Amino acid sequence: MIKEKAYKLLAIQEGITNRSAKDLIDRGVVYSKGRKVLMARAEMPEKAKFRVEKITKTKIIFEDD
Repeated sequence: MIKEKAYKLLAIQEGITNRSAKDLIDRGVVYSKGRKVLMARAEMPEKAKFRVEKITKTKIIFEDD
């Protein structure tokens, strides 16, 4: 079984840069097999599938002067 770093596999699957993939993993929004991917440099099987949670923009509900 061929293994590769999680961020590299995510970058390929999502069509994003390695840096963006690392940032998503560090933010805690990437899952594989129903479990959160905790380390960007974790060795994972080459056929691993990822799910990325959608990040919604924060809505400001109150702002002081």
